[in-house]
Formats: sequence, C-alpha cells, structure tokens
Amino acid sequence: MDVFPSKKFCQRTHCPLEEIYCRHRQASAVIIGEVVAPRLQQQDGHLMRPKDIITDMKTMYGIQIMYSKAHQALHYAL
Repeated sequence: MDVFPSKKFCQRTHCPLEEIYCRHRQASAVIIGEVVAPRLQQQDGHLMRPKDIITDMKTMYGIQIMYSKAHQALHYAL
C-alpha cells in the first residue's frame, strides 16, 4: 500500500497554449507601482504598505498579487 497517491502524467492538454497565456496575464511591479503612485499618501497621513496595495488591487481590479510584488511596486512608486 502506497503512503502517497501517485499521479499519472498525461502529455495531452485540453487548451491551446495561446488561450492559457491570455487568461493568465501578469501585472508587473512597475505597472502596479504606476497605478498606486497617486494614492501613496493615505487619508490618515501614512504611506501605503504592501498589504494595502494587495487589498486595493483585489477590490479595484479583482486581481491577486503576492506580497513581494506589492513590496516591489511600493519601492517603484516611491
């Protein structure tokens, strides 16, 4: 009896490669930095944190970004 279930690798794909790339676009830290640059200064007087950038991108554009990308975007915007 195996402890870990084994998976079978199948060479065939169900989607063309171009379709996969179109559905999974990547936003660079530079683009995100340009988007958040005008809003760096928050209403309470503090600068945005990477966590704030992550929540803004999720609520405004419906995209999820990693903390490292938000951190890079913050440094680019500054």
